Amino acid sequence: MENIHIAAVSNDIYAKHTAVMFISILENNKSNSNLHFYIVGNLSLENQMKIRNSLAGYPADVVFFPVDKNRFKGFKLYGYFKKEAYYRLLLPEVLDETIKKVIYLDSDIIVKHDIIGLWNVNLNNHFLAAVQDLGSCASKARKRVLSIPRRAGYFNSGVLVIDLEKWRKNNTAERVIQYAKKNPRKLRSIDQDAMNAVLYNKWLKLHPTWNYITVRIRKRKIIKNPAIIHFTGPKKPWKSHRHPLRYEYFRYLKSTKWDN
Repeated sequence: MENIHIAAVSNDIYAKHTAVMFISILENNKSNSNLHFYIVGNLSLENQMKIRNSLAGYPADVVFFPVDKNRFKGFKLYGYFKKEAYYRLLLPEVLDETIKKVIYLDSDIIVKHDIIGLWNVNLNNHFLAAVQDLGSCASKARKRVLSIPRRAGYFNSGVLVIDLEKWRKNNTAERVIQYAKKNPRKLRSIDQDAMNAVLYNKWLKLHPTWNYITVRIRKRKIIKNPAIIHFTGPKKPWKSHRHPLRYEYFRYLKSTKWDN
């Protein structure tokens, strides 16, 4: 069976939502792949145990990587983005060097198709694969601020297939971290901006079904039965009764230890 490595960033506030995301992957694991989950961030022992117990009975394991709270002290924050957003940049460092590739997923995500379809994407010498962002962060004005060529794309960092071997060999994570540290005034989508600025010509564009972001609903760019639903923006399904895809979240919540 295939071994698939999947990473997320979380904290005690998002522990429940991370568990829901993991359960959605497991319940749609039709290929019966061996799933290895990793969480980068600082969670209480209680929440770690709740996540472990939520995954019990599935062909999966989970490893937690705590982060020094001063690691990104002083880095730019903006809007509802928290410092944990930078933690995904630590994946090449914290994951064992025998792991050559990883899927990174934000915790405000539901996976509806077998994740093996994303795992098997041929990166074809690219540093990562992602979906084009349609939000204001991808505007011509924002790309100009970040010195991204006009014809280059801008990806959403909520769903990434990362070539860890290539990132390690080229010290990519440190290059992105240094860009964020030295250019705080340029950043709005903080680490996502920094990644796009450094990797604008080194990423593979995925079909939008692999990251169906909320803005697509607003722009009427509807995809029927998307593989991944990404609840972008501040209006999350667990906060807003009006969210059009709210039921997708609560469908999987029932299978976690937070079902009440």
